[in-house]
Amino acid sequence: MRVLRLSDMALSDIAFVNARLIDAKRDFAGSIEVRGGKIQKVARGAMPADGLKIVDLNGLALMPGFIDLHAHLRIPGQSHKEDFGHGLAAALIGGFTTVCGMANTAPAVDTAQAVAKNNKDANSLNLAGYIQISAIGQSLADRVLVDTKEIGKHTPLFSNDGINIDSSAFLKEALARSREEGFLILFHCEPESESIAKHLQELSECGGRMHFCHISRAQSLEIIQKAKNEGLNVTCETAPHYLYASENSYAVNPPIGTHADRLAVIGAARSGLIDAIATDHAPHTEEDKANGMNGISSFDYAFSLANTVFEENSISKSRLSEMLSACPAKLIGLNKGLLEPGMDADFSIVDFSAEYQINTNDFYSKSKNTPFAGEHVKGRTEMSIIGGNIRHERNRQAL
Repeated sequence: MRVLRLSDMALSDIAFVNARLIDAKRDFAGSIEVRGGKIQKVARGAMPADGLKIVDLNGLALMPGFIDLHAHLRIPGQSHKEDFGHGLAAALIGGFTTVCGMANTAPAVDTAQAVAKNNKDANSLNLAGYIQISAIGQSLADRVLVDTKEIGKHTPLFSNDGINIDSSAFLKEALARSREEGFLILFHCEPESESIAKHLQELSECGGRMHFCHISRAQSLEIIQKAKNEGLNVTCETAPHYLYASENSYAVNPPIGTHADRLAVIGAARSGLIDAIATDHAPHTEEDKANGMNGISSFDYAFSLANTVFEENSISKSRLSEMLSACPAKLIGLNKGLLEPGMDADFSIVDFSAEYQINTNDFYSKSKNTPFAGEHVKGRTEMSIIGGNIRHERNRQAL
């Protein structure tokens, strides 16, 4: 099993040298200086490093830490499926330095107190950073809005993920509140294309910030493209399994699409129509899956799955970084996602030459539910760094 190494070195003043620096704006050999947990300098080639600790990356890629807009950590109420310790450790192993957790737990996370508690409990572990998403409707119903102003002190993200919003009156009220307060609403849509079209009509009437989760269909992308062309404030994400697979019956919501759907999703990732890649990490027990529960456990290998598709389709590493880091950071309002002076020093160190076979025995997540066991993938995270501090190194024992 891979294990975490929480470094005993407080690497607040450090230089990462001999690296391939990749973000949405750059891809070149260079070095980065970090002081006080922030990026101080970015340079091509070597740089003076007097008084700094040195980490020689020997040509490995240094990318902004991956930010997962959409995951399920099952706290509170379902810790037998996943918990913060296992889930956020698995995220770190996969290169995700920030994780946003959905609110469809038992009970739902729909109060300021519940959001603040999850944020505190998760971040006290010093694993991947955690942002709790709040439900937008009390008890995940589309009847009564939550107290967005109070909850907004603790999170910028709201979603009834897992449940469709069918009430137009509720949706318009939520969008109006989003317009006034600036938070982002993440939408679960089923049936996907039909619901997206309906929601976009309401967005055109009300304004607000609308983000569509786990896009999987060519028709949905056509509708979103039209909305973007019209200037609506809409963004969307897809998940690695919609990029990688087609004609696969494994239970996931929305279902994995046709070959034509997959090609459309890949094309939209290339063009920029799809803004972000999010894991939709959805851990379940073996019994749940046997009973037809939807979901894929994917933190440990999601990056590798996406990178494999990007390599096979000659999509640039900078575009991959944009979807995994820069766009999510911008949507949430984080000082992360780019290799720029002043940004937080959150990095994922990647070996793009690595190839391996997905093995559920290696998963740090509590759950092993995946249709991709045995698949050969390319690219692997070797180190995850938050605020200049090493939170994970592959093949090192936990300290």
